[in-house]
Amino acid sequence: MSYSKYGQVFRAIRHKNGLPLSALSKIGIDGSNIARFERGESMLAIDKLAVCLQEMNVSLAEYELLINHFIPDYETEFFFDLENYDFSRNIKGLESLYLEAESEGKCRFALAAKACFVTLSKKDCDFLLAYFENLDYWTFPDLKLAYFCIFHFKSGDISRLIKASQGRNYSLGYHFCHLRSHVQLISRAMILFASRGKQKKAQQMADRLHKFEIKRDFFAINLIAIAEAVYCLQFEDKKKGMEELEKCLDKFSSCDAGELASYYRFHFQLMGILP
Repeated sequence: MSYSKYGQVFRAIRHKNGLPLSALSKIGIDGSNIARFERGESMLAIDKLAVCLQEMNVSLAEYELLINHFIPDYETEFFFDLENYDFSRNIKGLESLYLEAESEGKCRFALAAKACFVTLSKKDCDFLLAYFENLDYWTFPDLKLAYFCIFHFKSGDISRLIKASQGRNYSLGYHFCHLRSHVQLISRAMILFASRGKQKKAQQMADRLHKFEIKRDFFAINLIAIAEAVYCLQFEDKKKGMEELEKCLDKFSSCDAGELASYYRFHFQLMGILP
């Protein structure tokens, strides 16, 4: 999706509310920054965007729906299907998504699907890493793309990817609705580092996870606990770590998410974390 659409929708809301740029300047938002944002020349930091929308009595969630014309955009729908197929290990579904994305010329999406059922080549990984490192802003699709492909990256390249994902600016990709995707990415990086014996790098990911303020998202909270259990198992106390890991997986099973428990067991066996 073009960033210009964010500005166009914002301007339409502002005009509907009869709010001049000078009014936003009074609440501490530079009018020239707003003007550039509305013209599609730059993005607006998420905290500033939230303040402006609040002034116009519009929530971030409502704003995003307006951007997508009240229907999920292609990227959101694609990654929703991809995650479902990946969790259920539906190889035919994954292959279908891969062929669909490839036929439509969406090469990055095709690689995300491909990464779930075959090994990505070095050329594929280099292409993706170059893409990530050239992003000024990470959106929801970028976080999901990194999450699905990170398994195939070397440890040094994972570090570069995670560094790139932090960026210098926040965008709509860091909308609270997408916080889970960021947690998924960092947790997966932590688990991969731990499985490869990279304690220092795994600890760096743990430090990043601790900065997230997550209170009500059971999945994200349990995913962080899983990453911490793997760290404990690999570097501190194998027995305790294994017990904590089993508890976390049992939590998924106890809340009718047995498919998730099976999914993580499958991947932990591939990584040599579980027998």
